[in-house]
Amino acid sequence: MNLFIDLKNNKFNIQLLFITLCSLLPFVDSINGVLSGHASIGSVYKILLLAVLGLSLILSKVKPNHIKLKVLAILVLYITIIVLCNSKVFGDSILSNSIPIKMIFNIVFFFLLSEALVNNVLSKQSLFMILNNSSWVFIVCFLIPYILGLGNTIYAHGMGYKAFFISQNELSFVLLALCLFAAYELHVKITVVRVIQLVLLAMCGFLINTKSTIFGCLLAIVILVFEKIKKSDLRIKLITLGVVLVFAFIFKNLLFSSIGSVIARFTSLKSNYYNGSILTAILSGRNLYIQSAWTYLVKKHFLFRFIFGNGFCTKYLVEMDFVDMFFFMGIIGEAIFIYFMYRLGKNIYKMKEQDGCRIRFFYFCIVLAFMFITGHVIFMAMSGTYFVLFCCYLISNQMDQGDTEDVRA
Repeated sequence: MNLFIDLKNNKFNIQLLFITLCSLLPFVDSINGVLSGHASIGSVYKILLLAVLGLSLILSKVKPNHIKLKVLAILVLYITIIVLCNSKVFGDSILSNSIPIKMIFNIVFFFLLSEALVNNVLSKQSLFMILNNSSWVFIVCFLIPYILGLGNTIYAHGMGYKAFFISQNELSFVLLALCLFAAYELHVKITVVRVIQLVLLAMCGFLINTKSTIFGCLLAIVILVFEKIKKSDLRIKLITLGVVLVFAFIFKNLLFSSIGSVIARFTSLKSNYYNGSILTAILSGRNLYIQSAWTYLVKKHFLFRFIFGNGFCTKYLVEMDFVDMFFFMGIIGEAIFIYFMYRLGKNIYKMKEQDGCRIRFFYFCIVLAFMFITGHVIFMAMSGTYFVLFCCYLISNQMDQGDTEDVRA
């Protein structure tokens, strides 16, 4: 216990406590799934994360950036006002009180984490430890129940496995983020442990059996192999191809069965539910939800809602983050969101120009594609936490060097 509260080493001990708490997130969310309907510890645990991170900044005597602090206050106030206007003034029922709260959590978490990185309270090594530890904890929490025949399935006939986690959409993004992290680290340095880590995470992705997870993980591996082969000597090229072929042969049954079931589900949806529309089947009907959400938007108070959003007061959730942002927070919220993602992507691209590493930017684009097609990232706590951790990890080198345009603008 003294390890965490020794006042002579405030910075180190608080940092270690934060790393430990973040590393255990998959375990906590898994337990939260076991206790579903009886108790919820996930929300309390994430509030504890914010408290520890905030305390670490206070003990390190960090002076927050005033511009960022004002932007944070304006965003939180903006979300609160549009929720109150739509629910109290217009009398609409809120889809879920937790959605705006979770979004505020993600915004505050990014603010605190970026401040900790900029002021050297945390480092890239800290984020590496969090994501690396989380990957192994996730693998244990996912595969051990699977081996023991425990946990829950996602689709009918036992297809798709999610262990004890509650939301398969959030689970899909968390797994994808950890898979991208493992692939990036393997690109930096090839080790047996990192190969095993990526293979096990990819195996979890095939077991989840969602389109976005399977093809996201496969795309991450394809990009990794291509980049490794392109810039390596003949020996590394042969080793890389050999490793890929060996593991592809070992897990060929799981790979083929997962892809086969996805194709079968896709074909069934396209033929039986979406009148043969390939786009609608790919998007799982989300493009149809856009029409319903737009009809609801124009039904009353159109000008106000077009500019400021419906304040999360709609029964029509599209499940595409870029689209939901418009309906929830209006054209103003959409513009802020796109601008933030643009600045984030711009800085990651600039890092490519500095060190010649393109894979960071490619993996960030995969994250954007997931958010656009599948959603359940910005408005959710579990996936939103890993979105912040992964993006901050991608730009942490630049923060350490003092170029912090993405978080200070």
